[in-house]
Amino acid sequence: MKILRLKFKNINSLKGEHEIDFTDSHFTQNPLFAITGPTGSGKTTVLDVLTLALFGEVPRLGKISKRIVDEDGAILTRGQKGAFAQVDYECKHGVYSSVWSIEVNRNGNLNDYEMDLARVDLPENLDLTKSQIPRKNEELIGLNYSQFAKSVMLAQGQFAEFLKADRKERSEILEKITGTGIYKQLGRLAFEKFRDKNKYIEQQIGILNSEKEKLLENDKKKAIQTRLKALLEEKLKVEKEHKQVEKQLDLQIEIQKLANTLSQKTKSLADKQKEENEFETCYGETIKNHENVQKFSDNLHRWKYKQKEVVSLTKEAERLNEQKEKQQKQNEIYFADIQQFIGKKIDKNDTLEELNTFRKIVGGLIEQKNQLSHSYKEQRALFTGALSGMELEVSIKNLLENESLWQGVLSRHKNKGDDLKGFFNNSFPEDIAQEIEQREKQSDLLKKGQNDQANLLRIGKEINRKSEQLEKIKKQLNPLPEELNQLKSQQALTSEKLKSLRLEQKLNLMKAELESYRSELESGKPCPLCGSEDHPYTEHQVVGENDLSTQIKKREEEERKLSNLFSRKSVQQEELNKQRTTLESELEKQRAEWQKIEEAFNLAHPEKIDFEEKDWEVDLKTIRTHIKNLNHLKEFNRENRAIQKAIPLYEKLQNIAEQGKEINGRIKSFYSGKNLEKDVRDFENTWQTALQKLTGVKERIKETVEKNRKEKENFTEIEAVLLPQLQSVGFKDIKRAQAALLASDRYEQLKNQSAAFKEEIKVLQTEIKTYQERKNQLIEKLNTGKTAEELKLILGNLKKNMEVFRAEEQEYNRLLKNDEELIKRIKTLGEKIEKAQAKMLRWKLLRDLIGDANGHKFNQFAQDLTLRQLLILANKRLKQISERYRLVLQPISDSNKDTLVIADMDMGGQERAVQTLSGGESFLVSLALALGLSDLASKNIIINSLFIDEGFGTLDGNTLDQTLDVLERLQASSSKLIGIISHVDSLKERIGTQVQLKKDGQGYSSLRIV
Repeated sequence: MKILRLKFKNINSLKGEHEIDFTDSHFTQNPLFAITGPTGSGKTTVLDVLTLALFGEVPRLGKISKRIVDEDGAILTRGQKGAFAQVDYECKHGVYSSVWSIEVNRNGNLNDYEMDLARVDLPENLDLTKSQIPRKNEELIGLNYSQFAKSVMLAQGQFAEFLKADRKERSEILEKITGTGIYKQLGRLAFEKFRDKNKYIEQQIGILNSEKEKLLENDKKKAIQTRLKALLEEKLKVEKEHKQVEKQLDLQIEIQKLANTLSQKTKSLADKQKEENEFETCYGETIKNHENVQKFSDNLHRWKYKQKEVVSLTKEAERLNEQKEKQQKQNEIYFADIQQFIGKKIDKNDTLEELNTFRKIVGGLIEQKNQLSHSYKEQRALFTGALSGMELEVSIKNLLENESLWQGVLSRHKNKGDDLKGFFNNSFPEDIAQEIEQREKQSDLLKKGQNDQANLLRIGKEINRKSEQLEKIKKQLNPLPEELNQLKSQQALTSEKLKSLRLEQKLNLMKAELESYRSELESGKPCPLCGSEDHPYTEHQVVGENDLSTQIKKREEEERKLSNLFSRKSVQQEELNKQRTTLESELEKQRAEWQKIEEAFNLAHPEKIDFEEKDWEVDLKTIRTHIKNLNHLKEFNRENRAIQKAIPLYEKLQNIAEQGKEINGRIKSFYSGKNLEKDVRDFENTWQTALQKLTGVKERIKETVEKNRKEKENFTEIEAVLLPQLQSVGFKDIKRAQAALLASDRYEQLKNQSAAFKEEIKVLQTEIKTYQERKNQLIEKLNTGKTAEELKLILGNLKKNMEVFRAEEQEYNRLLKNDEELIKRIKTLGEKIEKAQAKMLRWKLLRDLIGDANGHKFNQFAQDLTLRQLLILANKRLKQISERYRLVLQPISDSNKDTLVIADMDMGGQERAVQTLSGGESFLVSLALALGLSDLASKNIIINSLFIDEGFGTLDGNTLDQTLDVLERLQASSSKLIGIISHVDSLKERIGTQVQLKKDGQGYSSLRIV
């Protein structure tokens, strides 16, 4: 991966747009370059641009969001409206450009940041969201943000601390540099996982023991089973008796039901026979007449159809005659309308020719009118264009229709010219634009002077306010050092007293432990501790313990109060010092600003030092009035040119309008419509259609009369044949026979209804016989003398007994079932615990191998491996830098002594502590470690761009020369682009290509490439 170009705008203190092109000859001819500048000028900002453009993060702030930019004032240069960071880089996939940007919208609010990624060497569309771009850059480069920062931006100063630290400090630094803190988390998680699993198993064992206590005892279980057996025998006996009583009751109920059913069926049979008789009375004769005439139904239908046809044709002939008369009247109306349209009387046969002649005469006049209208529009467009630049109080249409309005425009224009001549004394300036520009410059100068005077007053008031505030802070600060010293002395004295009291308490506790032994001592017998036979302190008791504890608590409370008071005073002093420093800095800046504005004001406006606000406004008003009239003069000249051009066009338009009125009058004398061609064509079509309709009606009348004559002949023939046939079966005429003929569905309905009555009567007679036989059979089976009510009472008592037996049986069965389920649950729980214990073995093994409460065990192991790999890579780099030194890791012990040493190959590999290295040697070794970490983090990704930060300011001249020689050799051997970030002036003499950063008085920085 190789960085080709950095481009950015308004990032931190670097205001404006800047670019560093690493493909430029400055860098290709001198791949070793320096980024120089004083502290705070923005050297590290150049590296921030790199990670911000690629990953949206910077090392000092992490992930950059809209909130961080808005609330913390980060990234975006103070007072600017937008910022961006762009990096162009080359990797094995191609050349890409990645951009991060943010903008302030027109409402003054910050929009959310944006990111964009594009391929530069080939036209490739990368459709990515801003959240996907950092991951895409990781994929293209082959490194994530953390790996990239360690591989490309080498913080040599961290490894300088690493070399000099003891084992504990070195572990913390190595964890921070390499990011191995994850192993501490893994060790802690392994410990916590085992603890949680073991806690779960203990809980399950507790549940198992609790469940076992709920099991039934063997004696109680056997008693329940014996009682269940007896209950079963009693229940079977009651159930048998219940079934017998229930059967007798069912027989009595069924016999009663059969009796009720027989009564209903007998009544239904009588009702149905009555309905059949009534039906025969109503419809018997109708059915018989239909059956007599049914054989002549076809001829009857033909006779009826022919009769309807004759009637229909007669009515159609009458309707057509009415339509003919109506059409003749309508044609007369149409002809009258055409004569009125043409304006003269004509012959009906010449109607179409007269309409065509009228079209030609009026059409010619309309064509002349259209030509004049076209000419009018052209001239009106020219007139409108001439006046387009003028602000008219009326429309162009009104001007052309009302000559007095036009004269008013000319009059107002003349008056405006007279007013301007009066203001300028009949002498207009030759170059109006130049005159306006000069007057506006005078106005701007006055406004600046007015603003400067206001700023002087404002800044002066602010300086006085802050000066008073500074004096107040100094008064508050004066007594604080003495108060803090006194508090510190009181703290020390209280601490000493507390130590004495605690020591005395400890001695008393030790004495108290001997009390049990004192009670066992006997005079004349040797003490098991000292061997003495004399025991003068056998009766001694430790006293005053409660009083001593009270004194200790009192001193501890006193110490706590003194500590809190000291902390509050220290914080107060620190806060007041910060406020004093801030105020002094702000006062210095404001006084310098006040002096700068005052000098500029006195130089530009020496005669206006004593001006008040109203004086400035008077001068400004005079200049504004002159500028206003100059603009009016400029506008007047433009309007004058427009009016002179419009006057002849106005006269021509008036002439065309008069001609148009004359032709329009002639047209109206012939035709008052709007569309001549349409109106004439409508009359032609209407007249032709009316003639065609009248002819068609006459032809249809002739056809209908002939058809009616033929249908009457057929009707007479059918009637002559049918009438004798109907008379032979008892009908006097055809109409009565026609009335007797039923519709087929109606005839079928009546026949079916008659058959249904007969069938239903037969079914009822059969059912009555069957029910009577069944009733007789059931009476024979009934063998009890009890009534149904008595049987129901007996049955209810038996049911109650059965329910009592069933409830007792269910309760005992429930107890036994619960016990069985409990046994199964205990078995399942035991198997579950065994499985959990088997699975927990791996977590126990993992805890034993890498786990502990703080995660130190696995973290230390991982750091040892990382350190060994880092030393291998660092020694490869160190060999390129210097053949003399090698880093060696001694066997790790439990002590806190150094384990990292340096081997001096010029002294036969003699090892010595790294603390014995000189400043220059330490720098070279730490640089090798930094390069080794770059190799370790890059995962075999080729990195062709490196930036080395920190460390150069601590080197003497000789060591600095030696270091630069090493870097030049490193660059030559690896062909890398190496950037050194430093504020050391002597670098400027050794490194030809430099990115120089310089601060100005307003807190901004500039960048240039030398």
